[in-house]
Amino acid sequence: MFFFFLNYLRPNAIKGIFASLLLIITSLLSLATPYVLKIIIDDIFPSGNYRDLMNILMLLLGIYIIRILGNLLFEVLFTRINQETINDIRIDLFSSLLREKLGKLKKKRIGELVFLLKDDVETIQDGVSSFGLKIVNNGITIIGILIMLFVLNYKLTFLSLFVLPFIFISTKTFLPEIRKSFKKLQAKDSELHDFYFERIKNIRVIKSFNTYIREKKNATRLQRELIHYYVRISLIKGGSNHLTGFLIAIGPLIVLLYGGKQVFEGLMSLGALVAFLQYLNKLYNPMLNLINSYNELERAKVSMARVYEHFQDNIITPSSFSNPKEFESLFLKNVSISYNNKHVFEEVNLGFQRGNVYGIIGASGSGKTSLIDLICGFLEPCKGTVLMNNVQGIRNISNWNQFYALIEKENQIFSGDVITNIKYGITKTNPQEIKNAIGLSGLFEVINNLEHKEHTVLTNNASILSDGQKQRISFSRAFLKKPPILIIDEATSSLDSKTEELLFENIRRELKESLIIFITHRTASLKYCDKIYEITDRKINLV
Repeated sequence: MFFFFLNYLRPNAIKGIFASLLLIITSLLSLATPYVLKIIIDDIFPSGNYRDLMNILMLLLGIYIIRILGNLLFEVLFTRINQETINDIRIDLFSSLLREKLGKLKKKRIGELVFLLKDDVETIQDGVSSFGLKIVNNGITIIGILIMLFVLNYKLTFLSLFVLPFIFISTKTFLPEIRKSFKKLQAKDSELHDFYFERIKNIRVIKSFNTYIREKKNATRLQRELIHYYVRISLIKGGSNHLTGFLIAIGPLIVLLYGGKQVFEGLMSLGALVAFLQYLNKLYNPMLNLINSYNELERAKVSMARVYEHFQDNIITPSSFSNPKEFESLFLKNVSISYNNKHVFEEVNLGFQRGNVYGIIGASGSGKTSLIDLICGFLEPCKGTVLMNNVQGIRNISNWNQFYALIEKENQIFSGDVITNIKYGITKTNPQEIKNAIGLSGLFEVINNLEHKEHTVLTNNASILSDGQKQRISFSRAFLKKPPILIIDEATSSLDSKTEELLFENIRRELKESLIIFITHRTASLKYCDKIYEITDRKINLV
């Protein structure tokens, strides 16, 4: 799983190598200051040569300038690598979610999916690109410091590093609890995302039922639970870091105790001791950074597991697909569906021929939506198959979505202007075709009354339009597509009878060779249908 996400760094491999080289150079240059200080204390001050002092300080200034420029360039490269990695993972995840079966997506909250795309992806990036570069940066720094410590006094180095096994044990002890806490935190954060999304979406219900105080209490409860998890993680991480810091702080005490004795005995110069202490202090931050990086990696692993499952379920094998061109009929052969051990359809055999209008009726929960999901390929039957032209299963047709248009009762409007919404999903159009589609759906008067006509920008809920006007935009889209199969799922529920009748006259005339499937609760609307099927007792029967 980790290597799967590691592959996202490949497009930026050259930039990553260059950024790593910059890190190595700046890390090595940072080691110069303590040794230069040793030279000043042990060699320049005793000789009293001010010119030498000026020269070495100028050298030090040059090193500082190079480090600043190197760090600046690294930060630019690092930001670009980070953002491109986030972009690639997020786009692939978004594409994978769009292909995912509706049955699985329905089990996820919308806020959770948004959290996956935003927060989890950024957390993964920290675990993939940031972790690797931090290992390089801190690793090189630690190795360089250890070399300088051994050069200055190898005995003192061994004494000052005796705490390392205790640091490892401390980190290992806290790690399981950190991992578990991160998992709970991300689940609660995801729940909070979904809560706010759902409440804003249903704000009309909240206003109409005057539940402001109740929803404020719900939000407060969720936020407090989230705070609890953040505080818990802070306590665990803080305990781990401070215990590690305490163990590391013992090092300088040992150095001063043993090194000071050597200075008094003339076995070690004062400059060497000062430089040794500075190097030892420089060793602490990289070590703590490595420990924190490991904690970040553990958090990233939780996000990786959450995201990875969506990549795994949507692997496409083009070789198993075909692309038929002509549609004649649709047939459900021995189809059975069940949800959570509840049977929806059992051994259903049903045929639809192009050129006919079929009405589908049934009580709420009888399976009308499941039938539509089957026909669209959103849902796979537990048994049986859905055949095109009584020969080929639709699951093996890669361009199946080009054969149908689905118009639903719910809002099908995207953020953008009216004309963009009408053309959505249709690649080849001309102005005359668009004009015809607008006319066939009865939208001319609606558009002419808008401030900027067809270029009026709509939000995703299109609040400036009525529900019936939104449905007519969906019908315009269908007229423009001219699909062999048109599925109308209660999409005339907000239209008056006169507008509905006009639409069906146009559908009959313009899509006379298409298969029309019409789901409705209006008995009067069934007059437009050639045949009517009723769903009852897990069967579909001709009325």
